[in-house]
Amino acid sequence: MGQLVAEFEIAEILEDNPEQLWERTYQASGISKEYFDTYFKGRDKAYALRIGALTIFETPIEPQSLIDNFTAPQSYRYIPPPVRQLALF
Repeated sequence: MGQLVAEFEIAEILEDNPEQLWERTYQASGISKEYFDTYFKGRDKAYALRIGALTIFETPIEPQSLIDNFTAPQSYRYIPPPVRQLALF
């Protein structure tokens, strides 16, 4: 199982209809329009997190050592540095 390598603060929870949310977030989303549309298909409301302060751990953390019966999140994505920098502003 993977390790925890960073944490971030939630600066804002964004809520809008899917098309408007895409227009507000696509430049720093790290996903394709096709993926976004599939995920929110048939929905009137869509949500996203605006990432705030990011802390990258010097030593990755084994989640099983902290949390009994740890289950990994449903998904994650590695974001390349230029996009990651955009997401912080």
